[in-house]
Amino acid sequence: MILSQSVNFSFGLPKKKEVPGKVPTVSRMMALAIFYEQLIKEDKIKSVSDIGRLENITQQRVSQVMSLLLLSPKLQEKLLTLPRQYRNSNRISTEKAINIAKEIDFERQEEMFNEV
Repeated sequence: MILSQSVNFSFGLPKKKEVPGKVPTVSRMMALAIFYEQLIKEDKIKSVSDIGRLENITQQRVSQVMSLLLLSPKLQEKLLTLPRQYRNSNRISTEKAINIAKEIDFERQEEMFNEV
């Protein structure tokens, strides 16, 4: 009778499976805008200036990020659920999303988004 047993000779902790790509910046900025809005609604932060001081960024940049809240709910959801991306992939940039948010008509926003 022959017995066999496999033996693992590797040292250290098991390696984590790497998830390919990274969360798109525009998705992270959308989530951040929602988070900032929640802080203000809950009176944990009083103003955009306070966020800027806490995050060590300009008030203008905080306002730009928060302008993503002016996107239609459908587009906000799309931004939050974008697939992970690799370097130099052709995804929508935060700046393009901010420009789309300047349009007040939700239907036109969606047209602009689809063109990008």
